[in-house]
Amino acid sequence: MSCKYVITKTGTMLTEMIGKALSREYGIDAERIGMGLPGEDNSLVVCIYMYDIRKNFDMNDQSMNSVSPTKLRYPSKYYDLYYMIVPYSDSDVKFRAKEECRLIDLLLQSLGDFYSVEEEAEIGFSLIELDFDDKMKIWNGLNIPYHTALYGKAGPIEIESVRTREVKRVTNIQMDFISSEEE
Repeated sequence: MSCKYVITKTGTMLTEMIGKALSREYGIDAERIGMGLPGEDNSLVVCIYMYDIRKNFDMNDQSMNSVSPTKLRYPSKYYDLYYMIVPYSDSDVKFRAKEECRLIDLLLQSLGDFYSVEEEAEIGFSLIELDFDDKMKIWNGLNIPYHTALYGKAGPIEIESVRTREVKRVTNIQMDFISSEEE
């Protein structure tokens, strides 16, 4: 079984979707939207940073999946991916706040419509509520000054187990019945 790179695909699809929306509505080059550490690449207008991965307990499938007549695969695990989406403006200081607010407007509009369908699994994106202290913990952990950002969750994503188990199945049964008349 090969890895499906669901985490990578989710981040890439989120980046592409934001890139299309901002290039269509705002004329921003889609190459200026990317994943990375906020503030690390000064050429990015929107930086998408995955800051946490947590197990999703709502999707708790405990059933084994049949791989072949003699093998079962252990159940998949489901996770939520937590993203911080940071708009940056390279405008003059006088216009920077206005440009970043315009980017936030467009991001909020386009993120509400984000979902991806990966082999019949829908991965949605929703904004999450964080209090200021939680936001500061994220920024302090990165050793970067605080900047206005959107915080969201994508998921649930499915990570299939690679662990299998051999099973012995009955392939042939022969039964002899004795009728009550013979006794």
